[in-house]
Amino acid sequence: MPQLLRDLVEEIVRSQADMEIVCRDSSVDISVALERRDADVAVLREAAADQAAEGRLVLVTYSERDGGAFSFRPLPIAELSPQTLVQAIREARAARERT
Repeated sequence: MPQLLRDLVEEIVRSQADMEIVCRDSSVDISVALERRDADVAVLREAAADQAAEGRLVLVTYSERDGGAFSFRPLPIAELSPQTLVQAIREARAARERT
């Protein structure tokens, strides 16, 4: 994720009393962290196929239902606001907890 975008996402997350950044290391295996419950939601950047396009952020969660499954929720960067990101993270976490 580009540094400016990463900084914005981190600032938004840190502004929420019920959220925290638990890992910034891009070498960490996200799937393992989610499966072990080290993190509830991973925020990643999906590169656009078209270089002119903005791309998307993708929220990734893991559920143990049905033998284990990952869930992906795309968020277009061009339409992203702090409120949208916070709401999407909370919804992704709530959906994970229901399983």
